[in-house]
Amino acid sequence: MQPISESKKQTKRWYKKWWGMLLIAFVVLYFGSALIVRFTTDPNAKQNPKPTATEATAPEQTTKAQAPSYEIKIAGNVYSGRTTRMLTFTVKNVGNKESNPACTVNLRDESGTYTGYDYLTWNTPLAPGDTKYFEGQIVITNEGAEYATKSNVSCVERQY
Repeated sequence: MQPISESKKQTKRWYKKWWGMLLIAFVVLYFGSALIVRFTTDPNAKQNPKPTATEATAPEQTTKAQAPSYEIKIAGNVYSGRTTRMLTFTVKNVGNKESNPACTVNLRDESGTYTGYDYLTWNTPLAPGDTKYFEGQIVITNEGAEYATKSNVSCVERQY
């Protein structure tokens, strides 16, 4: 029999090898620099300074004041066939300037399984206080027009 050699070659632990030390140094530098940046910056400092009194802030306020707004009233949402529903609604310009509304129409059921949508505009602008009327058929998916009773209409200013 041969004697068993009890002196096996000792291997270094991973953190004592050159690549382990490099990994530890990288992690320490990464998180250390993040902590230094976090604690040396002022949390009350804002990224964008406030505009001075000489800068023009009035155009922002005037565009908000002149932005068109619409009052939408859904008059009817009735079943007209297996795949379509007849939707009727009005759009009133409650803003203070003439505008061209662009409306998005969505119909769906409670679960969202049966849906339909449309996008519409009018050829003539809408004067302040005037009302436009829409009546049309909206196609519903999966022949589920019977169930699509929820309707939503939203209008914004038409962009050219």
